[in-house]
Parts: sequence; structure tokens; C-alpha cells
Amino acid sequence: MNEAWVDGYEVLFENERNIGMQKALETIPSRTQAILKSYYYEKRTYVEIGYALRLTSERVSQIGRKGLRQLRTFFRLQILAEHGWERAERHVKKEWIIQKQKKINQRKIIWQ
Repeated sequence: MNEAWVDGYEVLFENERNIGMQKALETIPSRTQAILKSYYYEKRTYVEIGYALRLTSERVSQIGRKGLRQLRTFFRLQILAEHGWERAERHVKKEWIIQKQKKINQRKIIWQ
């Protein structure tokens, strides 16, 4: 395969992924967007972000986690819209099973 073609394809794929992420970010509140962009794109710490937004690092972490949950929901709905219910259902079931296993493991640790 031609290396230039592969490199061009990778750039195109990266651009599409960035556009998809930008659309997803637009669905969440602006403060949450700012926190996620600062943390993941600008590589700032929660302490730095909190200082700039006048929030504690713990609150920044909470908002960031909530934003990630919202993004996961957005992408799950995208899978549903693009590939139909069956594939989305498999994905959601897999995530649900993983979450249940984590809760069971946490309970085992507590009871030991």
C-alpha cells in the first residue's frame, strides 16, 4: 500500500474523530467543556483548572467525571443511531456487566 495514501487516510480519520468529539463537546455545559478541554487538550491539572475557575480540585474532578459520563451517553446514542438497536444494546449490556462486576468486587473488598 502507498505510504502517502495511508498517511492521508490517518489524517482524514483523525480530522473526523476531532469533528465528532467537537460535536459531542457542544452537547455539554460550557463550564464542563472548559474543564475537559483544559485537562485533556491543554494538559492542565485539576488544581490549575480549579484555580482559574475558582473551584476546588475535587469539584473540578466531579464536573469532569460528569462530563465524561455525558460524552459516553452521547456516543452510545450515536452508535444506536448509526448501527441500530442491536449493536447499541450489546455495547450497553457490556458496560452494564462491567459496572456490576466492579460493584461486586468493591463489596468483596469491604467485607474482607
